[in-house]
Amino acid sequence: MMLRQRRGGGLADRRARGHAVRGRAARGRAAALAGVVLFAALWAAPGLSAQELSTEASGLFFENPRFLVDENAYFPLALTGDDNLYVIYQEVERHDEEEGGEIHISVAVSERGRDWESRRRVVGPIEYDRESPPVVFTAEVTDNGDIYLALVESATRTRILISSDEGRSFRETATLETEVTSVAPKLSVSSDGGLLLFVNQNVGVTQSILYSYSPEGRQW
Repeated sequence: MMLRQRRGGGLADRRARGHAVRGRAARGRAAALAGVVLFAALWAAPGLSAQELSTEASGLFFENPRFLVDENAYFPLALTGDDNLYVIYQEVERHDEEEGGEIHISVAVSERGRDWESRRRVVGPIEYDRESPPVVFTAEVTDNGDIYLALVESATRTRILISSDEGRSFRETATLETEVTSVAPKLSVSSDGGLLLFVNQNVGVTQSILYSYSPEGRQW
């Protein structure tokens, strides 16, 4: 299955953008809540107190942060779905005395954002060979609670995986191929419940955005 190039003004392009915009609008409140949880759980700096984050005029404040992961966690993504909160992130294990290492995908799950269950290294390993680990995944949660994961397995191959058990395990549903290197994958749930996958592709001085659509996450 191939990713298609996005062309300005085309019917498919307008539909893709419409699906993505309506999907983002419908999920805005959930994303905002997940973003607050993500900030409080992972990104608060050590030693930053609740008082320093308070807004006294409005009576709002952040609690002291509780860390989900001690170290080696990269690129956390907060999502909501089926009454759960999810934080999906890359867990990196570096090779000794050389550049590169291995990347695993891990998941943390909570019903209300206070008590979290960790599901470590449910996908991987994925090898990388540079100083800093790249972003290799994007994810979305559908209304029925399925977690879809798009995983950049190589420069020209992206795997689509699904979890129907709240991130305990993932199985492959499709593989998408491109002719040249594709980076920065982004999944989005459309207003009709389908899935859109966008990737960036550089050819010389030209940057293109390719996309693929699936009504149910299996056929793209």
